[in-house]
Amino acid sequence: MPPYRIAIQGAQTLLGKELHTALDERHFPALLPKLLEAPGGSNAKEERTLAEFGDEAAVLEPCAPETLSEVEVVFLAGTAAEAKAVAAMVPASALVVDLSGGLTNGDGSAVAGLEPSFTAPRPRVIVVAHPAAQALAHLLDRLSEAGRMEALAATVFEPVSQRGWSGIQELQQQSTRLLGMQSLPEEVFGCQVAFDLRPRLGAAALPGLGDIRRRIAAEIAALGSIVVPALNVLQAPLFHATLLSAYVRFASETKQEAVLAALKSTWLAPSNEYPDAVSVAGADTIQLGPVRLDAAGGYWLWAALDNLRRTAFSAVDAALAALAQGLQ
Repeated sequence: MPPYRIAIQGAQTLLGKELHTALDERHFPALLPKLLEAPGGSNAKEERTLAEFGDEAAVLEPCAPETLSEVEVVFLAGTAAEAKAVAAMVPASALVVDLSGGLTNGDGSAVAGLEPSFTAPRPRVIVVAHPAAQALAHLLDRLSEAGRMEALAATVFEPVSQRGWSGIQELQQQSTRLLGMQSLPEEVFGCQVAFDLRPRLGAAALPGLGDIRRRIAAEIAALGSIVVPALNVLQAPLFHATLLSAYVRFASETKQEAVLAALKSTWLAPSNEYPDAVSVAGADTIQLGPVRLDAAGGYWLWAALDNLRRTAFSAVDAALAALAQGLQ
C-alpha cells in the first residue's frame, strides 16, 4: 500500500487519542496527518491552536474544503454534528471513516464491525458501529452456530466516555459535589448520573438513550445479524468500558457444551470470572464471563469491552480493508 494523505478531525478527543494508537499499532501507511479544527473554527493564522498527537506537536489546520482537497482518507473522531459538517467538505474521491456515528444511514455508507469487509464498489463513507453493536453482532453470529434462537434480549450499560471528555468531567464533578452536598452540573446528561443508573437522561443529553438503542439495533442488522435482540440501554456511572448482559433461549433444547463451543472465537476471551470495566481496559477482545443456564432453559451471558479502543481499532481496520479493496 502507498503512504496515504490522511486528515483527522477530533484528534484531541478521547477517540482521537485512541485513533493515534490504532494507526501506530496497525502500521497504517500514511504521511504525517493533517489535524483539523472543529468546523467553524478560526481561519486566522495567529489564532491557530497547537495540538499534541502522540509524541508529536502539530498546528490544527482550518476545517475547510481547500484544506481537504488532496486528502485521501479522513477520520472523524469528534462529535456527530461535526462529522456531518466535515463530511460535506470532503472530496468525493476520498474515503471517510466516521467514529462518531453521526453519518449513520447516510447515502452510500457502510457499517464496520470487528471484521470489516465491503462489497464492490468501495464505500465512500464507513461508519464504525457502536461498540455494543459490534459485540452483540459477533455474539449473535457465534450463538447461531448452536441452534435457532427463539428469545433474545440484551441490556447495554453505557459509559460516560462515549460522550467524550465532557462526559467524564461531568461525572467526576457530580461525584465530588454530591459528597460535598453541593448542586450538580447537568449540562451533558441533563440529570444526576453519579452513583446512579439511568434508563433515561435529561433533555440536554443528545443523543438520548432511545436514540442510542435504535442506532445499536440498526447497526446489528447492518452487520449481518438475522435476528436483533430486544434492547435496553442504561446510562451507567462508569468512566470507561461497555458492559453487556444478554439472554438467549433456543427453539429446541441446546446443551451448554454446544453453546460454549459456539462461543469459541478469536474475538472472545472467556473467563471463569465476570469481567468489569477495570479488567477490560486496553483489551482488544470482548471479555466473556461464565455462561449461566437458568431454570427456563435459557442462557445468560455477561460481556465487557474497551469501548474507545474497540471503536478506534475497528476504524483503522475498516480503512485498511476498504483501501486494499480499492487497489484490487
